Amino acid sequence: MSESQSYVDDYLIGTGNVTKAAILDFDGKILGISDNFDLSDFEAKTAVASFNITSNPVTELYFESTQYNVFPVSYEKDNIPCIESEKTANGEGFHIHMTADSINKKL
Repeated sequence: MSESQSYVDDYLIGTGNVTKAAILDFDGKILGISDNFDLSDFEAKTAVASFNITSNPVTELYFESTQYNVFPVSYEKDNIPCIESEKTANGEGFHIHMTADSINKKL
């Protein structure tokens, strides 16, 4: 089992606070994913690419063929970028967070 898969299973899904999770690399390749998350390659690549669109930011993303309206990229503590969605009518939403470690590796 990969380190990313262990993180998804133990530290995200295992908390009971997250229902679906994935860890992606900078190309959108899935490194770890929860069993119940049917994330397509296209959806993963589009999500990662949305961090690099500054002139015309994305306003929506799709996961499992469900459309989510998204807020512009924001920056958390230590200037870490994240993308969040509005919740759907059934209360679902998402949070995409780059990690400091991933940013350092990209540099």
